[in-house]
Amino acid sequence: AAQPACDEAPGGLALHLNVETCAVQPDIVLRTELPRIPDKPMVELDFGPVPVGQRIVRSVELYNQGEADAQLRATALGSGQVFGQVNAMRQVLRGGSFTVKVSFEPQQRTQYLEVLTLSTDRTAVRIALKGLGIAPELKLEPPSAMTDGFDFGDVFSGEASERSFTVTNVCPFPLTFSMRFCGVPDPNLQARPPFYARPAEGTLAQGESAEVTLVFQPSNQRPYFDDILQVYVPNQQDELLVPVKGRCWEEGVFVSGPTYPPPQDDPFMEAQLARRLGAAAGPAAQLLLTDPSQPRQLTLTFPAPLHIGEAATTSFEVGSLKSAAVGGAAGELIIEELPAAARAAGWAVDPTKLPLPVGDKKAVTVTYVAPREVHAGIAAYFGHEEYMECTLKMALKGGLPAPPSAEGRRLSLLLRVLLRPGER
Repeated sequence: AAQPACDEAPGGLALHLNVETCAVQPDIVLRTELPRIPDKPMVELDFGPVPVGQRIVRSVELYNQGEADAQLRATALGSGQVFGQVNAMRQVLRGGSFTVKVSFEPQQRTQYLEVLTLSTDRTAVRIALKGLGIAPELKLEPPSAMTDGFDFGDVFSGEASERSFTVTNVCPFPLTFSMRFCGVPDPNLQARPPFYARPAEGTLAQGESAEVTLVFQPSNQRPYFDDILQVYVPNQQDELLVPVKGRCWEEGVFVSGPTYPPPQDDPFMEAQLARRLGAAAGPAAQLLLTDPSQPRQLTLTFPAPLHIGEAATTSFEVGSLKSAAVGGAAGELIIEELPAAARAAGWAVDPTKLPLPVGDKKAVTVTYVAPREVHAGIAAYFGHEEYMECTLKMALKGGLPAPPSAEGRRLSLLLRVLLRPGER
């Protein structure tokens, strides 16, 4: 009850209220020791750092110290389903206890806060829920493995080439990883992937590192093996992708850099399958099987377009392989002289004859100088762009094994550069 009283005070009238109340014991209390938040009528339940996508559960025990049974209720938690009630609320008998289970499942890397109120008709217990979402993080070194990838170079059919990188667990908890390849257009003849990793999977403790070895072991001749390795870590937000590529040859001398026939027109696989199975091959493969002296058609496109009056260079490589089992032999590249019309049009090649020591690889440079002035013989005269082209004929000789023809492996290389109108 409150009895108002009035007193005269300097400058005005003062009003006094007499307030009386009674304090009673709460019927439910916390039995779980949780820290109190200063200046706030609540305790804190901290889940700590939890990996994104992982769910953990904490328990809070309540005790009914009142003189009657109490029906327990809980406020609804947020719709984001980061914090959640695991079990349903029920009546707590006098002198009995009940365990409330709360889950935490972070969805992203951030800190989460929410208040859970557990109440009866007489008492309310407020619990501040707190948790930090952290993402699994695997560090890959060197960083160039993801930007540039790995080129396994040129190998013989059935032999292997290796590259390696290191993975390190930089998060405060153990994590697992696995190696996943996206796949190549065509498998090896034995239906075995040409690229594989060892180990293929593993678990790393906090701060632990492991070396991963990538192996390129093709079993059929293809000049365009490539793939993408994904270092997969569950719930890691940033993808770890490593491009890989390599080339496989059955002859000792080779050319790399130009574009070979695309996979859908690839005669190499069909020819080898037909040879092994004794079956008929398609027209492109038949050409390889029946007349190896016919030149292979390759294409080398300059990486960037040119404008009137500009010059550019590009290159391709030739080499002589050295087998780990039988060694190798020196080879030679011979390029036919360009026609006078091609030289007058601005094309040049250097060198035109190149010895190839065993296990060595050398570059051949191609140069194109665009016309200084437009004329009616080119599309730029009419304001259009076009590809300027030139065919380079050459032969590869020697190596171990050597090409089947005495003339060597004949190649026809189409050179292409995009010429645009006007000046840059």
